[in-house]
Amino acid sequence: MKPYVLAHGAVTKDQRYPGNDPDDKRYKRRYLAEGDSWFSLGGVPYENLLMELDLPARAVIVNIAESGDEIVRMASPSRVKAFTRLVVRKATAYEWDAILLSGGGNDLIDRAGAILRSGSTVDACINQTELAKCMREVATAYRALAEIRDGANSVNAGVPMIAHTYDYPTPRNAPALFFGSKVRGPWLFDAFSEKQIDENLWVPVADRLMAALAETILGLATGPRRIAQFSVVETRNTLDRAELGSTKKSGDWRNEIHPWKGGYAKLAARLATAIPA
Repeated sequence: MKPYVLAHGAVTKDQRYPGNDPDDKRYKRRYLAEGDSWFSLGGVPYENLLMELDLPARAVIVNIAESGDEIVRMASPSRVKAFTRLVVRKATAYEWDAILLSGGGNDLIDRAGAILRSGSTVDACINQTELAKCMREVATAYRALAEIRDGANSVNAGVPMIAHTYDYPTPRNAPALFFGSKVRGPWLFDAFSEKQIDENLWVPVADRLMAALAETILGLATGPRRIAQFSVVETRNTLDRAELGSTKKSGDWRNEIHPWKGGYAKLAARLATAIPA
């Protein structure tokens, strides 16, 4: 059953729009989603991972995700206010069955210019100091959101948080398009080109970066410093890879860093298995 994905701004207690009230008794489950363009509404075309979920019970997902957002910004004092209102404060929060998170991809991509460097091998093309710094910031931001969830008198202390890894994008000149015109991007392609990295190294270098991000997020759910009630869905190697040199939809990717509807459906199938029914 497809959930109703509701923009935060449309939430209302107005009885004329009962479906826009997360407390409407017709909903058996309520989820909050915070994240980036893999979750956000208003994309072009209108598609995301959440809209492809198939859940066993009727559910609403209140969505505060923003296209292009970074997990570091989601946890920043100015950006985290909406999250705090909906999660912590009794007067404004809802009792969520889970909090879904999508973050870290843009943090890595936006810092690619500092992380990448010219080199003749995969290792030589990566500034390990900058990569490690980025990964620490990503981990700290996830921990900050969990600390807010578990704050004093929080309505949702201990509610499950579910994050995901990403998949392996192919650096290529494939921007997001709207009626054939460039809207945003490409992203990695520009950074790899600027650093004059040999094209034969683009895929293995990009894979190494995405693997570092995946292991960072997965690491938050394991070990002695694991975040309580925090799980991560492994989504690497889910999508058919885009062809190097392609400039439009290829494999399961609509553009360089975003899947198309069918790709999101594959990812959603994995995410759905971890969401409390």
